[in-house]
Amino acid sequence: MTEIKNHIFLQARENSTRLPRKVLMKILDKSIIDLLVERLKKIENIDLIEINFEDNIRYVSSKISNGETKIDGFSVSRGTCIQLNHNEALLYAHGIIPSVVNPKFNFYPGGRYIPKPLRIIKHHGNGSLEQIANEILGLTKMNWNSLNMYSQLPATISSSNEIARIGKLIENTEKIQYDYRYFI
Repeated sequence: MTEIKNHIFLQARENSTRLPRKVLMKILDKSIIDLLVERLKKIENIDLIEINFEDNIRYVSSKISNGETKIDGFSVSRGTCIQLNHNEALLYAHGIIPSVVNPKFNFYPGGRYIPKPLRIIKHHGNGSLEQIANEILGLTKMNWNSLNMYSQLPATISSSNEIARIGKLIENTEKIQYDYRYFI
Protein backbone atom coordinates (compact mmCIF):
# COMPACT_ATOMS: atom_id res chain seq x y z
CA MET A 1 0.00 0.00 0.00
CA THR A 2 1.33 3.44 -0.94
CA GLU A 3 1.80 5.92 1.85
CA ILE A 4 -0.09 9.16 1.26
CA LYS A 5 1.95 12.29 1.91
CA ASN A 6 0.72 15.84 2.31
CA HIS A 7 2.58 18.86 1.01
CA ILE A 8 2.28 22.47 2.03
CA PHE A 9 3.06 25.05 -0.64
CA LEU A 10 4.31 28.19 1.05
CA GLN A 11 4.61 31.38 -0.87
CA ALA A 12 7.61 33.31 0.43
CA ARG A 13 8.66 36.12 -1.89
CA GLU A 14 11.90 37.87 -1.09
CA ASN A 15 11.37 40.54 -3.76
CA SER A 16 8.12 41.97 -2.39
CA THR A 17 7.81 45.68 -3.11
CA ARG A 18 5.85 46.44 0.06
CA LEU A 19 8.16 44.63 2.51
CA PRO A 20 11.28 43.18 0.83
CA ARG A 21 12.86 40.07 2.42
CA LYS A 22 9.99 39.79 4.92
CA VAL A 23 10.55 36.04 5.39
CA LEU A 24 14.05 36.77 6.72
CA MET A 25 12.92 39.41 9.25
CA LYS A 26 13.57 38.57 12.90
CA ILE A 27 10.93 37.87 15.53
CA LEU A 28 12.22 36.78 18.93
CA ASP A 29 15.75 36.50 17.46
CA LYS A 30 14.60 34.06 14.73
CA SER A 31 13.66 34.71 11.13
CA ILE A 32 10.02 34.25 10.18
CA ILE A 33 10.90 31.36 7.90
CA ASP A 34 12.88 29.66 10.70
CA LEU A 35 9.94 30.03 13.09
CA LEU A 36 7.67 28.54 10.46
CA VAL A 37 9.99 25.60 9.87
CA GLU A 38 10.24 25.06 13.63
CA ARG A 39 6.46 24.75 13.87
CA LEU A 40 6.16 22.64 10.72
CA LYS A 41 8.71 20.15 12.08
CA LYS A 42 6.09 19.12 14.61
CA ILE A 43 3.87 17.89 11.76
CA GLU A 44 4.63 14.52 10.17
CA ASN A 45 5.20 14.11 6.43
CA ILE A 46 5.36 17.75 5.39
CA ASP A 47 7.74 19.00 2.72
CA LEU A 48 8.79 22.64 2.90
CA ILE A 49 9.66 23.73 -0.62
CA GLU A 50 10.49 26.98 -2.34
CA ILE A 51 9.35 27.63 -5.91
CA ASN A 52 10.86 30.44 -7.98
CA PHE A 53 11.22 31.20 -11.65
CA GLU A 54 14.79 30.61 -12.75
CA ASP A 55 15.45 33.60 -15.00
CA ASN A 56 19.09 32.84 -15.80
CA ILE A 57 18.70 29.39 -17.35
CA ARG A 58 17.03 28.64 -20.68
CA TYR A 59 17.29 25.33 -22.51
CA VAL A 60 16.15 24.18 -25.92
CA SER A 61 15.70 20.53 -26.79
CA SER A 62 18.18 18.63 -28.87
CA LYS A 63 17.90 15.61 -31.12
CA ILE A 64 20.27 13.05 -32.51
CA SER A 65 20.43 13.04 -36.28
CA ASN A 66 22.95 10.91 -38.21
CA GLY A 67 24.81 10.18 -34.98
CA GLU A 68 25.25 13.87 -34.12
CA THR A 69 23.51 15.92 -31.46
CA LYS A 70 21.77 18.95 -32.94
CA ILE A 71 19.51 21.69 -31.62
CA ASP A 72 15.90 20.72 -32.30
CA GLY A 73 14.47 24.24 -32.58
CA PHE A 74 11.84 23.59 -29.90
CA SER A 75 11.86 24.32 -26.21
CA VAL A 76 12.19 21.39 -23.85
CA SER A 77 9.16 19.21 -23.17
CA ARG A 78 6.69 20.14 -20.47
CA GLY A 79 7.50 18.06 -17.40
CA THR A 80 11.26 17.98 -18.00
CA CYS A 81 12.93 17.91 -14.59
CA ILE A 82 16.65 18.41 -14.10
CA GLN A 83 17.91 17.51 -10.64
CA LEU A 84 20.69 19.89 -9.61
CA ASN A 85 21.49 18.24 -6.28
CA HIS A 86 19.60 16.23 -3.66
CA ASN A 87 17.54 19.31 -2.62
CA GLU A 88 17.16 21.30 -5.86
CA ALA A 89 15.69 20.74 -9.28
CA LEU A 90 14.58 22.68 -12.33
CA LEU A 91 11.07 21.84 -13.55
CA TYR A 92 9.65 22.91 -16.88
CA ALA A 93 5.94 23.38 -16.23
CA HIS A 94 5.81 25.16 -19.60
CA GLY A 95 7.14 23.55 -22.77
CA ILE A 96 6.24 21.47 -25.78
CA ILE A 97 3.52 18.84 -25.56
CA PRO A 98 2.33 16.24 -28.08
CA SER A 99 -0.20 17.62 -30.55
CA VAL A 100 -3.79 16.57 -29.94
CA VAL A 101 -4.37 16.28 -33.71
CA ASN A 102 -1.29 14.15 -34.46
CA PRO A 103 0.81 12.74 -31.57
CA LYS A 104 3.85 12.53 -33.89
CA PHE A 105 4.01 16.32 -33.91
CA ASN A 106 4.79 18.68 -31.06
CA PHE A 107 2.81 21.72 -30.04
CA TYR A 108 4.05 24.65 -27.98
CA PRO A 109 1.17 26.61 -26.43
CA GLY A 110 3.56 29.14 -24.90
CA GLY A 111 4.16 31.24 -27.99
CA ARG A 112 7.56 32.09 -29.38
CA TYR A 113 9.72 32.49 -26.31
CA ILE A 114 11.96 29.95 -24.60
CA PRO A 115 10.26 29.03 -21.33
CA LYS A 116 11.96 29.54 -18.00
CA PRO A 117 11.94 26.66 -15.54
CA LEU A 118 10.73 26.65 -11.99
CA ARG A 119 13.53 26.19 -9.48
CA ILE A 120 12.33 23.87 -6.74
CA ILE A 121 14.32 23.93 -3.51
CA LYS A 122 13.39 21.41 -0.84
CA HIS A 123 14.22 22.86 2.59
CA HIS A 124 12.63 20.19 4.76
CA GLY A 125 10.79 16.90 4.46
CA ASN A 126 10.97 13.27 3.42
CA GLY A 127 9.28 13.50 0.00
CA SER A 128 11.41 12.89 -3.05
CA LEU A 129 12.05 15.68 -5.53
CA GLU A 130 10.43 13.45 -8.17
CA GLN A 131 7.19 13.23 -6.19
CA ILE A 132 7.20 16.97 -5.44
CA ALA A 133 7.85 17.83 -9.12
CA ASN A 134 4.99 15.53 -10.22
CA GLU A 135 2.60 17.17 -7.77
CA ILE A 136 3.63 20.68 -8.86
CA LEU A 137 3.16 19.66 -12.49
CA GLY A 138 -0.32 18.35 -11.67
CA LEU A 139 -1.22 21.59 -9.90
CA THR A 140 -0.31 23.59 -13.01
CA LYS A 141 -3.23 21.91 -14.83
CA MET A 142 -5.84 22.89 -12.25
CA ASN A 143 -6.82 26.41 -13.33
CA TRP A 144 -10.31 25.73 -14.65
CA ASN A 145 -11.02 29.44 -15.07
CA SER A 146 -8.81 29.75 -18.13
CA LEU A 147 -8.84 28.02 -21.48
CA ASN A 148 -5.14 27.20 -21.20
CA MET A 149 -4.09 23.56 -20.94
CA TYR A 150 -1.81 24.51 -18.06
CA SER A 151 -0.22 27.49 -16.36
CA GLN A 152 3.38 28.22 -15.46
CA LEU A 153 2.73 28.18 -11.71
CA PRO A 154 0.81 25.72 -9.51
CA ALA A 155 -2.86 26.68 -8.99
CA THR A 156 -2.25 27.28 -5.28
CA ILE A 157 0.28 30.02 -6.00
CA SER A 158 -1.40 31.58 -9.05
CA SER A 159 -4.74 31.73 -7.18
CA SER A 160 -3.20 33.39 -4.13
CA ASN A 161 -1.42 35.89 -6.41
CA GLU A 162 -4.70 36.70 -8.15
CA ILE A 163 -6.59 37.08 -4.85
CA ALA A 164 -3.85 39.42 -3.56
CA ARG A 165 -4.00 41.47 -6.77
CA ILE A 166 -7.78 41.83 -6.48
CA GLY A 167 -7.52 42.60 -2.77
CA LYS A 168 -5.07 45.40 -3.52
CA LEU A 169 -7.58 46.91 -5.96
CA ILE A 170 -10.41 46.61 -3.46
CA GLU A 171 -8.51 48.16 -0.53
CA ASN A 172 -8.83 51.56 -2.18
CA THR A 173 -12.62 51.34 -2.33
CA GLU A 174 -15.32 51.06 0.31
CA LYS A 175 -14.70 48.81 3.29
CA ILE A 176 -17.22 46.19 2.21
CA GLN A 177 -16.33 42.52 2.64
CA TYR A 178 -16.77 40.41 -0.47
CA ASP A 179 -16.68 36.63 -0.71
CA TYR A 180 -13.42 35.90 -2.55
CA ARG A 181 -15.03 33.16 -4.69
CA TYR A 182 -16.76 35.90 -6.73
CA PHE A 183 -13.34 36.99 -8.01
CA ILE A 184 -12.02 33.60 -9.12
